[in-house]
Amino acid sequence: MELTIYFDGQYWSGLVKYQDTEGRLRVHRHVFGAEPNDQEVYRFVYEQLPEIIETDWHGTITLEEQGNRKISPKRMQRMLQRQKSKPILSTKAQLAMAEQREAQKQERKHKSRDKKLEKKQLVFEKKQQKRLEKRKGH
Repeated sequence: MELTIYFDGQYWSGLVKYQDTEGRLRVHRHVFGAEPNDQEVYRFVYEQLPEIIETDWHGTITLEEQGNRKISPKRMQRMLQRQKSKPILSTKAQLAMAEQREAQKQERKHKSRDKKLEKKQLVFEKKQQKRLEKRKGH
């Protein structure tokens, strides 16, 4: 079992890699939030990690052994990176906020498009009016 704590650009996360008795490599990502101190890490390892080992895994990779050959370390690293890059499960509040931002973004786009079309129509009407004035003469 291996626990790697890293900063992913926004949060501090822990990546747990565990190979079970069936030869599967299991991966779990735990988000700490702010930089964890030693006490938080120990609490995670001794209290939460045993429950995670028994139940909740984000990804499982089956190690395919062809004869006596194993997966190359580079391939394993790529597979782990792919698992790690998948988005984490977030709370309902975060999902609701993301949907709200998306709705506001769409509304802003519609308003901007309408305003642009209105301005374009106004310019066209002024141009037509000027053209008619020229044709009338003085």
